[in-house]
Amino acid sequence: MLGSNVSFLKPVALLCAATMAGCCCPLGAFQNRGSSSSSSPTPITPTPPGTPSIPGVPGAPTPGLAPNPDQQLLAKLDEYIQHCLNRFSDQMSRSRERYLSWVPANGPTGSERYISWGVFQIHAEPTVCTQAVARAATMPPSMPDVEQAAQAYAGALTSGVPVINNAHQYYSRGNYRDDAGAQGRLLHPQLMAAYTQFRDANQTLRARLEPVQDQVDAREVARLLREEGRSARYLTKALMVTAKQVVRNGDKMPEQINLAVFTPLVGTLEQQVDELDRFIATNPGEAGNLSSFQSAVREYLVAAKELMRRARDRIPFGRFDRQRIGTMTGWTIEGSPDRVVHEFNDLVRSYNFLRWTRR
Repeated sequence: MLGSNVSFLKPVALLCAATMAGCCCPLGAFQNRGSSSSSSPTPITPTPPGTPSIPGVPGAPTPGLAPNPDQQLLAKLDEYIQHCLNRFSDQMSRSRERYLSWVPANGPTGSERYISWGVFQIHAEPTVCTQAVARAATMPPSMPDVEQAAQAYAGALTSGVPVINNAHQYYSRGNYRDDAGAQGRLLHPQLMAAYTQFRDANQTLRARLEPVQDQVDAREVARLLREEGRSARYLTKALMVTAKQVVRNGDKMPEQINLAVFTPLVGTLEQQVDELDRFIATNPGEAGNLSSFQSAVREYLVAAKELMRRARDRIPFGRFDRQRIGTMTGWTIEGSPDRVVHEFNDLVRSYNFLRWTRR
C-alpha cells in the first residue's frame, strides 16, 4: 500500500520498502489510531519491479517489440516509490515521532527533561524526489492525479526538510542551553507546519498510487500462475498481495478492526504460509533463496494472529501499553497494530532480497 508504514507507507511498508508493485503500501504515515501518541507506524513502501535489477518481473522491453503497458506503468511508479516514498516517508515520520515524544503541545520551554532528544535529521536531499517526480511526468502513461499528488509531496519535502534539519542542528548542538530555548520556541510552529504539510501530501500520494498498484498486482499474480504454475515466484508474490491486505485492515486499534474481513484474510495468509512451507520441503533447492522470507512471513503471521485474537476476545491494552501504541516502542507490544506493521516491513525487506532466474 503504497503503507505506516507503512507502509506504508510511522511507516506500515506505503510507507514501505522496495520491489513489488503495491506489495506494501497500505496506509499513510502519521496515521492517528486514536491514541494520545504522536503518530502511527509507517509501513515501508516496496518499489515496483520494473527494471532488470528487480525480482519477479521481466526487465525493459526488447528493442523492436511494442512496450508492455505494465512495464511502462511500473517504471513510472518506481520513480515515486523508490525515490520519494521509500526514501523519505519513514524518515519524516520518525523525525516527527521523535520530536513529539518530548515536546509539550504548546512548544518547548527550554527546560524539558528530554529536550536533548531533539529532532531526527533527514538524511537525503529533497532533490532526489523532485528530480524523480520530474522524470515521471515525462513517462507514459499520463496520470494527472498521481502526478499532481507527487508534485505536492516533493513540495512538502522541499519546504519542510530545511526546517527539520535546522532544528536538528539546534538541538544536537545543545544551543537551547545558550538561549534558554528561544530558538526552539520560534522553530516549533514551523516544525509542526512542515510535518502537517508532509503528512497530508504523503497520505494523498499513497491513496492515489494504491489502487494502481493493486491492479498491477492482480495482473502479475494471474500471469505468474498462468506461465509458471504454483512456482516459488508465484507463491511469494501471491502471499505478499494477501499480506498487504492484512496490514491494510489490521493497522488500527483492535476495537476498530472489522473481524468479518480481517479473520478470513488472516486465515488465507496462514494457508499460503503452509503451502510455502510444503513447497520448500519438497523443493530443497529453493530453500537458500527463500529461507529469510520464510522466517519473516512466519513472524508476520504470528503478529497478525495475535492482533486478531486481541480484537476477537476484546482483550484491552494496559494504560501504559496503550500510550505506547504509535510510538517507536509500540511494535514490542503483543497483539498491537504496531507489531503487525513492524513485521510486515521486515517481510517486505525479505521479499526485496529474493532473486529469481530471468525467464
